[in-house]
Amino acid sequence: ATAFRAFLASTESAFHFAHRVMRPDGAVVHIQGGGERAHTDGSAALIGVVQDVTASHLAAEHLESALSQL
Repeated sequence: ATAFRAFLASTESAFHFAHRVMRPDGAVVHIQGGGERAHTDGSAALIGVVQDVTASHLAAEHLESALSQL
């Protein structure tokens, strides 16, 4: 949240993030996303996307573990 507030206060045009969040059912999910400032009809807006990357994150952890055992 602090990094997002800093982005809002800055003149940067785009932002990216990666976070680990807990769903209401207690499951941990890894997400990444990004966005950029936009102007539509004279109004400022933020346009972005968030993607669940849990499967990729877990695969990378398993690969790192397997490589460390070699």
